[in-house]
Amino acid sequence: MKIINNNNKKFYFLSLAALAVLSAYPLVNGVRMAVINTANGVLEPEQYAKYVVPYTAICVAILFFAALLPVFQKLKRTAFPAGIAAAYGLFFTVGSYFESMQISVADMTLIDTNTLSPVAEAAEAIDIIELDLWQAVLCIASPDIQQQSLTYKMQDTYYYVMDDPSYKVHYYLISLILITMVCGLVYGIAKAIRNNDATKTKPILLRGVSTAVLVALCVFANMTAFFRQADPIQTPLASFLTGLFFVMLGATVGVFAGSYMLGKDKHVGVGAPVLLSLCVTVLMYVGEAVMMKGNLYRFGTGWFFTGLPDIVLAPVDILIVLLAGAATWLVLRTARKRETVKPTNHELIDTA
Repeated sequence: MKIINNNNKKFYFLSLAALAVLSAYPLVNGVRMAVINTANGVLEPEQYAKYVVPYTAICVAILFFAALLPVFQKLKRTAFPAGIAAAYGLFFTVGSYFESMQISVADMTLIDTNTLSPVAEAAEAIDIIELDLWQAVLCIASPDIQQQSLTYKMQDTYYYVMDDPSYKVHYYLISLILITMVCGLVYGIAKAIRNNDATKTKPILLRGVSTAVLVALCVFANMTAFFRQADPIQTPLASFLTGLFFVMLGATVGVFAGSYMLGKDKHVGVGAPVLLSLCVTVLMYVGEAVMMKGNLYRFGTGWFFTGLPDIVLAPVDILIVLLAGAATWLVLRTARKRETVKPTNHELIDTA
């Protein structure tokens, strides 16, 4: 028992250290911005670091969960639900704080969003404003929403002020998924160590791989925005990368969920995660449609890329949703090949 407790302590401090290192950029810059904002009540454009929103809030929520894990574990069956609910609440609290920060636009040029040329005369002089800096230039600069925003320019950087913040809905979805998967992975490892349960190796491996893949994809997406253009029809490269992200998002969520059901009957252990992966992928499309005011980025021209009557999805989008489910099915079927399935109550009665 003492060895197990020592292992628990080692994992506790190692996991906190690893999460802190991985969270260094958003945490350091988030603290820096918070100090400046508290002192001055406003930030200069160069003081606002990229990716602080939403990643500082995500990292704070995950570190909070990991730090208080021993406290949550005392709740036994409700440990994870209580911990993840608290992490969600902290995420929205911290996120709201950073989103409400005001930035000086006194030295910026107000431009016409459609032509990207300076506005001759501004309606009124504005020195401070809340800017939408959720990668606005790369992720939301599309013809469908450009007319609904004010746009400021400083050197070669454009800053958007959106009238409707609902475009963030799928960012929130991804953020909550990331928090759930990372916290679920940390909780699962800690529980396996505490119970000295070697049978959890495969489920934890599935969770670890799916979480790592999703984190890597999110980092790549933030650094490149999949090389999207400010056009409704994307380039082949941007279309492929965006479609791949949607497939992998659905698949990683499905595999993560399926890791908890390896001992279940295949109809539940595979069917439920596949259905979840389909739902998550569809929700991502819903979020993009909200962001695009009822439209979607298109991956090409022709019937295969054109939205079907009465729905916004095109045949290619339906294929992407199905591919997410297929990838989940393939991974879980492979992982379950040598897994012992617990008999149901009906099977126990028949055997007796």
